[in-house]
Amino acid sequence: MKQLSKKRLMQKKQIKFAITECNILKQVNSPQIVNLFQSFQTVNNLYLVMDYCGGGDLSYHLCKYKTFDENTCKIITRQIMKAIEYLHSKDIIYRDLKPENIILDNEGRIKLVDFGLSKQTEDGKTRTFCGSPAYLAPEVLAKKGAVQATDVYGIGTVLYELLLGDPPYFNEDIDTLYNSIRNDNLHIPNKLSKPCQSILFGLLQKEANKRIGCKQPSQVNWNLIKLHEWLEWDNPEEKVTFGLSQENLDSIIRKYTHNLGDTDYNEENSGINRINGWTFVRKS
Repeated sequence: MKQLSKKRLMQKKQIKFAITECNILKQVNSPQIVNLFQSFQTVNNLYLVMDYCGGGDLSYHLCKYKTFDENTCKIITRQIMKAIEYLHSKDIIYRDLKPENIILDNEGRIKLVDFGLSKQTEDGKTRTFCGSPAYLAPEVLAKKGAVQATDVYGIGTVLYELLLGDPPYFNEDIDTLYNSIRNDNLHIPNKLSKPCQSILFGLLQKEANKRIGCKQPSQVNWNLIKLHEWLEWDNPEEKVTFGLSQENLDSIIRKYTHNLGDTDYNEENSGINRINGWTFVRKS
């Protein structure tokens, strides 16, 4: 259950991101996206009741393992692509692909989370500047906005980091980082297989319309992407072997169980801080 403080959201002017996330999660139903079962609110907080995923996020596992082999990365990449393809079918651009937003469920399957920066748009493009610095696409840095092809670039940045330990062009200095994303040539070590190098170059092209499957940047051709030999798209393997073991789940649940420190609305305060349209219960 995700608890969001209304006071903190208002102070940081982030209420709109919480509402966006809730509205999108109400619409989606995919094995590769965390399921929203219920949303409700109290005077002080907003709540989202979602799938429990005890396997940790990819950022956590990158800190532990540093890099992953190509076969593991194929499994992860195929599932991320399925999630993004599904979102695009709903006219949703995700816009914030990074390891922190990709988690594992208890069975080792990938699920996408955190939809606060996502945007639903009928023309396949958005115009606001947003995202995490190391994972921004060149067109976003150029203030041209995001298109569906921007999510394809995002998949490339995550795959690059899983394979090599850092996002492409990574630098602690943000100005140097942005300049490199816009202007530097992409470096891919020869230790990666030729097909792997090929798909990285295809995903991480600076010009959106030159990325694999992105001749029309606002309408990605996922069928073309799936044909790339490195993906082995028809491989049925969809589980990764790292993550929390089943025997540890009980202790993790106990560790994170806590008193919410909250009370529900009553007749006297039923109108205070209320976010209209937040409440939701998914039909079984």
